[in-house]
Amino acid sequence: MASLFVAQPAAGSIDDPARAEAIARAWLIEHEPRSDFVVVANRLDDGVRSVGFAQRWHGLRVVGGQIGFVFAHDRLTLVLPHVVEDLHPLGARATGEQVVLRTANGDRIVEHVREADDDVYRDERGEVARESRRRDATGTLEYNAGVRYASGTRGDSTARTATITVNGIATTTTTTGGFTWPGSADATVVPSCTGTEVMVVNAAGGAASASLTVQAGGGVIWSAANSELDDAQISTYVYGTTAAERAKRIDPAASTWLDPFVFYVNESNPCNAFSTGDAVHLARGVAECENTGRVADVVYHEFGHALHFHEVISGVGAYQLQLSEGLADFNAANLTEDSGIGRGLDFTDAAQRELDPQGRELRYPTDVTSDSHASGDIVAGALWDLRKALIVELGHDPGVALVEKIFLGVMRRAQDLPTSYTAALVADDDDGDLANGTPHYCELQHAFGVHGLAPDFADTAIGTPAFADSTISVPVTVPAPGPCPTRQVVAMHVLWKVGNEIANDLDLAFDGTAWTGQLPVQPDGTVVNYSVDILLDDGTQLAYPDNPADPMYQAFVGTATPIWCETFDHAPAWVVGGSTPSEWQWARPTTAGRASGDPSTPHTGEYIYGTTLANGGAYGAGETMTATTPALDTSAFQIIHLQYWRWLTVEDSARDQAEILANGDTVWRNATTSAQSLAHIDREWRFHDIDITHQVQDGMVAVTWQLASDGTTELGGWNLDDVCVVGMAKIARCGDAYVDLGEQCDDGNTHDGDGCSSKCRDEIEAGGGGGCCSASGGSGSGLVGVVVLALVRRRRRM
Repeated sequence: MASLFVAQPAAGSIDDPARAEAIARAWLIEHEPRSDFVVVANRLDDGVRSVGFAQRWHGLRVVGGQIGFVFAHDRLTLVLPHVVEDLHPLGARATGEQVVLRTANGDRIVEHVREADDDVYRDERGEVARESRRRDATGTLEYNAGVRYASGTRGDSTARTATITVNGIATTTTTTGGFTWPGSADATVVPSCTGTEVMVVNAAGGAASASLTVQAGGGVIWSAANSELDDAQISTYVYGTTAAERAKRIDPAASTWLDPFVFYVNESNPCNAFSTGDAVHLARGVAECENTGRVADVVYHEFGHALHFHEVISGVGAYQLQLSEGLADFNAANLTEDSGIGRGLDFTDAAQRELDPQGRELRYPTDVTSDSHASGDIVAGALWDLRKALIVELGHDPGVALVEKIFLGVMRRAQDLPTSYTAALVADDDDGDLANGTPHYCELQHAFGVHGLAPDFADTAIGTPAFADSTISVPVTVPAPGPCPTRQVVAMHVLWKVGNEIANDLDLAFDGTAWTGQLPVQPDGTVVNYSVDILLDDGTQLAYPDNPADPMYQAFVGTATPIWCETFDHAPAWVVGGSTPSEWQWARPTTAGRASGDPSTPHTGEYIYGTTLANGGAYGAGETMTATTPALDTSAFQIIHLQYWRWLTVEDSARDQAEILANGDTVWRNATTSAQSLAHIDREWRFHDIDITHQVQDGMVAVTWQLASDGTTELGGWNLDDVCVVGMAKIARCGDAYVDLGEQCDDGNTHDGDGCSSKCRDEIEAGGGGGCCSASGGSGSGLVGVVVLALVRRRRRM
């Protein structure tokens, strides 16, 4: 059941939790009478009361069953149901002085005693603070770490609330890294990576340590930049305390579980990190990637999972994986003020993920894949766009404060990606009635809407660019006016080129229904490459095609003759091979394949041919798979091209290799970058033309599609439709089944007496008639891309 906007009067519900629970139970009796519910949360946050119920059945817990009620301004504002329906009966079944002290963990009731000249405060675990009346020397302690990652720019950060010893006496630094000792002589400081908020545990041995000398009134810096295992501990402490302090700013109640929060570093889990909610685990480095404890973004991201875990309101929100990955990425971006996530993980400044990619927006559900990180960046991108908009509107600090309030509301009440929008509206609401909007409704609608998360968002629709008769056109449809401004296209710019020539510019103009422009006329047989950059009036820039690994469409100019075509109307008689040849399948595409990046519809017809079209569409890990056409006779033409439509999703070529081979020679391969992060993700059917003339041997050619996968991140792989091998520059030859210039007929042989003579002349018989011919080529013909494939008809005896 979807989220329900209610706006029902609920007098007393904000101040009286019992009243709110009674109203919620009345709603349950009316709408969910068949199930039992128990209250698991009833709390007031920033004027919003949330009441959560867990579902029960005959006293047993229903996994995943819950329903949440949100009250604001003495109204029942929102109902968030996630109820398991159609349950069946299970049958019979057994079933000194107390004071309040403000500490780093908030106000606490502790015992106060006097010891000599010191005021000592203790809780049930022992001493939490000590104040002295003596005149002591002071010093400051800083920890050196990478600003973003160990091999980049480094800086010194305050060693806040760290447990240290000064001249052998244990103490804790202040939030500014300060500490004291008796007298005025130099002091010996032994720092650690444990404090009141964060504890770092070295999984590879003993804790990092040092003996430092500090002068009275001076400062000292702890650095272990040249020791990976020690530097990982220091860096994690710096990044961890930064994340913890921001968490307490977002929600002061976070102090209750930062007591302290544990980070395990230098574990044997290379290129990885994970959060259990109550702790974060970080791995030591290898040649391919940095120690994850030395990368700020990784620590911030994993801590973001823990923050989400602790903020979820039981029975109202949910710790759903895609949602949590997105919230964790936003937590990192919010701390670094950078939409690029994971800089330094591969020892470079390249981001592993980008919340604000140039030229596109991640959208729900189109960009939901089996990769929960990539899917989660849909909501992370929405929050980042909202952050940018609120900073422009309100200024940096107020804008960030407001987006953090909304971020907190999403963590608490969202159940998955789609419900993140309603949770954001609740966090922004000021009167308990979501139906009349919220103070920043248009900013929220736009930020979440462009990412496909706001169902009431009406946006300008931009169609797929088309190429015909040297004209490029992009259809645009503007919706009817609504409560918020509609984005408008203000410019479209085309880059186009032929082969490896320098790219040319073309500005498109709007004709009322589409943006169009005319390219110079090109010779027949030319392959034109082009892209379209689109600018909207809100500053958004879009790029078509939406695939940085293959950023230009192709269009073929002129006519070519199909030698052999396969439309997959019937199961193809191709030869499959590799370690898992069964991965190649002929089937109808389905919506289930979208999880891996596969298409849900064919280019034409009903069937396509591809790798693992069933069971979600993802190819296997560590496998190779090939599919090869029959050997094709192309001897009648001087120029041979492969033309087909593809929908391909694979990782960077350094990880997954998608190749096309002609007679064993590689004629195309997916791209790569030094960061090895350039995944090839088609989001539409793409026409692809490859000149394979030089691969033809003795007039024959066979084409192979191949995929070799690595051991991680399996996507959708190859999807093929409307495959043709075409020819140009026909070689005139009687008897080759093509009617050439000067021939009257050609029936594929040089025999006389069959209606077409050995000279390819009509043999006229009594009673009329003429030459004879039969269709050439393979299993199909027709349009290939933007090419009009003209079959030369041979005259047939009637």
